[in-house]
Amino acid sequence: MISFATSLETILLLSVSASVLHVDGTRSLKRNAGDGVAYAIFDVHEFRYLNLTTLMSASVKKLGECGKLCVDHCSCFSANLAAFADQDGWILCELLPSDRYNNSEKFLENAMFHHLSIKASKF
Repeated sequence: MISFATSLETILLLSVSASVLHVDGTRSLKRNAGDGVAYAIFDVHEFRYLNLTTLMSASVKKLGECGKLCVDHCSCFSANLAAFADQDGWILCELLPSDRYNNSEKFLENAMFHHLSIKASKF
């Protein structure tokens, strides 16, 4: 089962294959550790782009699919997502090996992309 809840600022992505779900509220990211549960809480930065070499690019239909690709890729820590779909409804998703906190000088305004960053923990 895959589910996600979105607002303009945040997306929570859950990927569950176990019968019991436990989301640790102190963590913004959990990759599948053998218990069948993976999740991430992403901040969505509209019209921003992190200018890094991509791990991989894919075409997706929804924002949540881009988030799931990042959660499933062990080296992904953020993603750029095209702000507009192409004529066939596909949206470009770029998985990135780092985040805006470690590359703030490369976190740019951009009219064509949104940026998804794993939410910084408050703890």
